[in-house]
Amino acid sequence: MTIYFLSFITVSAAIFALMYCLPFVLRKIEEKHLRYYCRQHGILVLTYDDGPGQRLTPQLLNIFKKDCVKATFFILGMRANQHPEILEQIKEAGHEIGFHGQNHINYWKVSPWKALRDFRIAHRTLAPAMRRNGIFRPPYGKLTVIQWFEIKRQKIQLGWWTFVSGDTYNKLQPIEHVVNAIEKNNGGVILLHDFDRDVRHVEYEKYVLELTQKLIKLANQNGLKIKKLGELVDEFYIN
Repeated sequence: MTIYFLSFITVSAAIFALMYCLPFVLRKIEEKHLRYYCRQHGILVLTYDDGPGQRLTPQLLNIFKKDCVKATFFILGMRANQHPEILEQIKEAGHEIGFHGQNHINYWKVSPWKALRDFRIAHRTLAPAMRRNGIFRPPYGKLTVIQWFEIKRQKIQLGWWTFVSGDTYNKLQPIEHVVNAIEKNNGGVILLHDFDRDVRHVEYEKYVLELTQKLIKLANQNGLKIKKLGELVDEFYIN
């Protein structure tokens, strides 16, 4: 009985490691390589998740237009359906559109099949606005091996990051801390968010706008090249 129980535990642990741990390890390896590549080549990538927002996204687009900057937006399918006109504005301005799931589900907290369904619906929703095959950023950075194989099968790019802005934390860190971290590394892929907060948290939107402007200023002062994430990933794999 003990042998059977130990065998069951061993097999269960192996399945868990394959299903969840393997994609996580692969993500961390790729993030490390991206960080190194950005540092070596002086590249900054501005990425925004969970939008589009009716208030925040148009303000960001105005900043980008003024400074001639292109960014990458990882759109939620449900918000694309709610605000198709803003999605069109992003596309018309020449920014990159990626997909971020349909309903912002943590794929480790639902069945692999529900996670895969959310992924596929979002891909269909955003496909007309995306580059060929698309670029995907998993909500919360969580993937299962089933999705990972589906992504590889469809030749979809994964859009990881190297720095977190902290714009969803309960306590916002000083903007200068984030700017200094990017400067110290000579660039990187920064994760921000462009969804609209409720009226109690409008300071988070101001934080995103101010941080964006200061990062663009840093890039101009330090000679960093601001690129879309898809451009960086293409360049990264070619080299």
